Amino acid sequence: MRQWSVDEVKRRLQSFTANQGFNHWLSPRLLEADEHGAVLEASVREDMTQHHGFVHGGCVSALADMAAAWAGALASGLDVVTSNFSLHFVAPAVGEAIVARARVLRAGRSVVTVDVQVFSRSPDKDEKLCAAGITSIAVVSRPAPT
Repeated sequence: MRQWSVDEVKRRLQSFTANQGFNHWLSPRLLEADEHGAVLEASVREDMTQHHGFVHGGCVSALADMAAAWAGALASGLDVVTSNFSLHFVAPAVGEAIVARARVLRAGRSVVTVDVQVFSRSPDKDEKLCAAGITSIAVVSRPAPT
């Protein structure tokens, strides 16, 4: 049922990200991607922090959701939307970047189940787990606009 190649999915997702307001603001960068998962990174800016100086949970969650959705699209070769998302914050996100690593657990015809972890990266490149979750990504039968 795969409609697009991994390379075509990557091209489409990067185009969507560049043209969507919130995604453009967050400015995630694709580090790795194949049919087994995706890794996205976003640089931390002052306007992404909350009153304690930690990266706001909404930014951490958004990057996790994007990485999981990218993993679902790459696994299915089709357009997807998030249908269920659960994220547990385990440590404050501080540092120069946040990195979301999404791994496909099962790619079904209508739902892709994805494990996602978000790490904060310090200037010395050490990573610290700050959030972990599980996501259900629904495969959409009609193609997304290009």
